[in-house]
Amino acid sequence: KGWLLKENAELQQQLESSEREKQTVRQQLISSQRQTQELRQRETELVQAKDRELREKATLLTRKERELAETQQQLRQKEEQLRSSEALVADFQKALQQRD
Repeated sequence: KGWLLKENAELQQQLESSEREKQTVRQQLISSQRQTQELRQRETELVQAKDRELREKATLLTRKERELAETQQQLRQKEEQLRSSEALVADFQKALQQRD
């Protein structure tokens, strides 16, 4: 009967040890899941921040392209005005020469 009590005590110890190990593994799993969730959240935040940054750059680039197009249009108009002025001057000079 003594060996049965000894066997029972050993089994009880193994069961308690197994329960503690199971609890430790459970805690590690919970911790791991929490870390995974935090990493996913951080990844989402980084992706959103990068997306915002790229959208802002695209908006800025679009604005700069529009400004450049407007500047080019203004330069073409000024160039046309200069040609027109040069033609008027040339016509005026011809008229003066013909008068003389």
